[in-house]
Amino acid sequence: MSRRSHSHGSPDEAAERGLLGIAWFAFVLGFAHEEEFEIIALYAGSNHCLELMSAYAITVIVGIVGLTMPLIAGYQHSEERIETYTPYLPAFSAAVLIIMGVGFITGLF
Repeated sequence: MSRRSHSHGSPDEAAERGLLGIAWFAFVLGFAHEEEFEIIALYAGSNHCLELMSAYAITVIVGIVGLTMPLIAGYQHSEERIETYTPYLPAFSAAVLIIMGVGFITGLF
């Protein structure tokens, strides 16, 4: 059984592959949402169907890019400080999930 290792590349190449993978995943995930099909079904035959779909698509793109780019810039600005907390992120995520799960089971959320 052969295992592929990407450890021979530079950290910049690995980050670029990671961002590309995230972008492709987001692109594929976009097809799982049905909002576009609902808009088409509601306004099929209307004179404004293309305008509504374009407005929806532009809004989604602006929303995603408008949130992602400042987050990436903020991360790059304070990367060294954030990296000190990186080892604790899995435990923090697990604690949040456990609290939310208990809250849903008990009816608090």
